[in-house]
Amino acid sequence: MIVPQCPLHHPADSPVDETWVKFPWHLGNYSVAETPETWELAAVVELLKENVRALGADADRVYVMGLSMGGFATWDLIMRHGELFAAAMPICGAGDPSMAEKIKDIPIRTFHGEVDDTVPPTGTREMAKALKDAGAADFEYVEFPGIGHWSWDSACAYPGIGSWMFSKRLSDRKNNTNNKPTGGKTMKTVKDKQVLVAADFAGVALKNAVVAHLEKNGWTCTDVGVKTTDEEHPEMFHRIGFRVGSMIAEGEFERALIFCGTGMGIHIAASK
Repeated sequence: MIVPQCPLHHPADSPVDETWVKFPWHLGNYSVAETPETWELAAVVELLKENVRALGADADRVYVMGLSMGGFATWDLIMRHGELFAAAMPICGAGDPSMAEKIKDIPIRTFHGEVDDTVPPTGTREMAKALKDAGAADFEYVEFPGIGHWSWDSACAYPGIGSWMFSKRLSDRKNNTNNKPTGGKTMKTVKDKQVLVAADFAGVALKNAVVAHLEKNGWTCTDVGVKTTDEEHPEMFHRIGFRVGSMIAEGEFERALIFCGTGMGIHIAASK
């Protein structure tokens, strides 16, 4: 069993604690396309893969569950890395309803409290509707009447939930084409003049100059790093590197250009 804890903020990096998904909880659902995977969650994926390999765990029976911020993480993990999980149990979280077609073949049990005023149940309700509309076969949404944010006690005591989850296997989803790592998107390639770019605060000037040159010559540059030198709390190089590495590894882009003060730190992080 792996129980990762989201790290506290780095004083030189951000004035707030980290979250698995960078989106305001009270707003409910979010867009995966507009919300990059966090370096924290990308690290969890690598931690999982390494432990499955090193410990000889059964990769056919890997399950994911989480509550509150972890509920967001659970939805995010199956939307971006559904090929890793045999079943999922997000509790009082939220996701992206537009991804329902991609995750409809993953066995899911999701729970929420009817009067949750921390993470609104509307997010889970919308996910449930989208999955049902997509034809999800092994899916159930349970909303607990009169229960607030602390719905996980009721969820974990839900009759048969353990036996349901542990009966699931990845191999049950034969010939599934809805859980490709790229989320159903076509890889952006250099042949099509598409490239991913990113920089930390020290590499912004050089990155902007390179991007200007590329765009002048017909390239499309997708920037997932620090945009300007006047950001009050710019992301540090290691986070940006993790994000770029994840996007390349997941097949969203064929190539990336990344910049930092020395050119070494961000590349080490991306390579991890």
